[in-house]
Amino acid sequence: GEILNLDLVFRDENDRELKLKDFIKKPTLILPVYFYCPQACSMMLASLASAINQVPLIPGENYQLLAISFDAQETPELAREAKKNYLKLIEKDFPEDQWKFLTGEQKSIHGLLHGLGYGLKKTGPHMFIHPNVLVVLSPAGKVIRYLYGVYFLPFDIGMALTEASKETPQLSIRRMLTYCFDYDPTKKTYVFKAFRIVAGTIILVLAVFLFFLLRKGKHIK
Repeated sequence: GEILNLDLVFRDENDRELKLKDFIKKPTLILPVYFYCPQACSMMLASLASAINQVPLIPGENYQLLAISFDAQETPELAREAKKNYLKLIEKDFPEDQWKFLTGEQKSIHGLLHGLGYGLKKTGPHMFIHPNVLVVLSPAGKVIRYLYGVYFLPFDIGMALTEASKETPQLSIRRMLTYCFDYDPTKKTYVFKAFRIVAGTIILVLAVFLFFLLRKGKHIK
């Protein structure tokens, strides 16, 4: 229900200055990312591009999209390259000017993230810990819904855009956030943590199975 400051200024992939209020005229999907990200951000951008193929709404007429970098060191040239790559995943007729890839100065980035209620932590040059979330705005810049996760369902996007056209904010049912963590290829920290989680789950399942098996054996005796 909060209203984003639409006077914030960024630069598009063609290095042209763009005020959010000059672009956001329809329900808008905003994906906060950084283009150097080798993990979740690239997956989210690819997922969004693929989902667009199945969203039963007309881009440019019913909705528009923004991919906005929260890394102030990234450039329009990098944004242009990213846009070129992800537009290739859209199979249906799509007006390219309706998905902008933006970069900006730290002041504008801070204003955007604050307005969206989006927090992150910088851990190094071009490295961040951040939520994986797609934000849906109304034409007036009102925050309508958050779609969490790395993969986005066309149905969820379509419903959220319909709500945005009516200016009706909705609670996001899926509250658990997924995060993008730095990957250390020498220490293999991320892989080790994932292995522990999987191993712990397997052990728990086996323990429950063994418990019920022994319990059943006692009843048979």
